[in-house]
Amino acid sequence: MFYPEKFKDFVEMTAIFVDAVTSLDKITPEYDSLLSEKADKLKPYIADSHPLLIEYYSTPIDELYKELREEAKKLKKETFSKEEFEHNMSTLLSEEYYDSFIPDDDKQVQILVDECLSDLLACTRLSLMNTKSNIKNNATINQLIDRSSKGDDKSLFLAIMIDPIVEQVPVISERINLAYSLNETVFLNRLNKVRNAKKNDKRIKNQSLDYFLYFYHIAGILNQLTADQKAHIFINELGLYDKDDESLKKYIRRWCKDHNRCLLRIKNLNFKKSRT
Repeated sequence: MFYPEKFKDFVEMTAIFVDAVTSLDKITPEYDSLLSEKADKLKPYIADSHPLLIEYYSTPIDELYKELREEAKKLKKETFSKEEFEHNMSTLLSEEYYDSFIPDDDKQVQILVDECLSDLLACTRLSLMNTKSNIKNNATINQLIDRSSKGDDKSLFLAIMIDPIVEQVPVISERINLAYSLNETVFLNRLNKVRNAKKNDKRIKNQSLDYFLYFYHIAGILNQLTADQKAHIFINELGLYDKDDESLKKYIRRWCKDHNRCLLRIKNLNFKKSRT
């Protein structure tokens, strides 16, 4: 072991998550491919899912779960006996319980599909896109949109790169329309590049490594490790980088500078917003 013993459990825990995170790049194309195959049948449901996506993306992150939090405060804590718990679990796991949700005829099945499929498509897309955004940008799409509403155009472009439907979110479409009306050449050129960017752009090949660098950073561990220890963990223990130690050390130094720059940019934006 080339890193402090006290971090052993944390490194081992991290290794468990690596496969799940790195598999995301495989899941998204498979999901897109499935939608393409069934495009004709799914088209009306996909169209109905878009307003749900836009409404979700339009909601500030601090208000997103406001109603749920308020409801949770009203709930009274209840205590169940072991017998009650076992009875409830056996009910939930019984075939009869699941059968009660299955319609009896084809007409009812179609009604259930019509009512639920759009919501399911929206939820699946939200889950994939926000997970991908967290890995690549250390922020959800809602957070990126919130930053863009405060004047951070870089966050706007990052959000569109993850999910193009973001352009239909009111605060984003207003910014884009303003750029067209003022003929902001730099902004519009960047927007066109983002729209035409390949999803397998080489610049995002290390997005899983970026995610775990951020994970170690917020856990307060990254700064406690030496350059050699970081290289050993991310190359040998986690397999997140396939080049030599010196190359990774340079990459981590660059990542830290970019991360600090991003924090400073957000801090300045919040300061400007507080003065308006």
